[in-house]
Amino acid sequence: CWFFSCIKWKDWIAKDTLLNIRDTKEFTISIINSHMVEQISLSSCEFDKGIDEFVKTGLKKYESKIIKPFGVSDSYFIMECKLYDIIELGGKKASGNLILGEVVNFHVSEDVIEDNNQINPYKFDAIARNGGSWYTDSKKGLFEVKKPKHEGIGFDVLPDFILRSNLTGNQLAKLASINKIPACQINEKKMSENETLDLIKYHLESNDI
Repeated sequence: CWFFSCIKWKDWIAKDTLLNIRDTKEFTISIINSHMVEQISLSSCEFDKGIDEFVKTGLKKYESKIIKPFGVSDSYFIMECKLYDIIELGGKKASGNLILGEVVNFHVSEDVIEDNNQINPYKFDAIARNGGSWYTDSKKGLFEVKKPKHEGIGFDVLPDFILRSNLTGNQLAKLASINKIPACQINEKKMSENETLDLIKYHLESNDI
């Protein structure tokens, strides 16, 4: 988000972000994307107080509906916040501050909303700052895990020979997500525990729970 560290590392004094939030009791959080990351990096320069960083960075202002501070217009997701509390983390040089805010309004771009009215995380293209000059591109690490469609039976209901097997925790969790253990079918040839486990692994690989 467009919300950099509230400490100037060079001289260990509070940055304008923290001072402004203390003064106005309001702030916005704009989630950044890869299209603006260089502009956001530019905003981390130690400009003099009173300098409009929107002008310096070329970012466009987005007018808030409830509070006075602007959001970043090119952001797909903006939160308008009112200050709840500022917690000093240690009270020493560079120990930082935890800023807690009440979100009073959301702004979500239609460009990232799907037909099911949910945000598409790939289009959202969120970028996170790791510290220093390092960032994380969230969409490159995305993967989907389907939630159980019902209340799962849990590990405690799985047969002992399955729990004692070499199935991984993830594989066991998939089995434990079913709503009931399937009824046994009578076959001419009774399957051994090992054969049953092999069959389970086969179906797990194709996500046929």
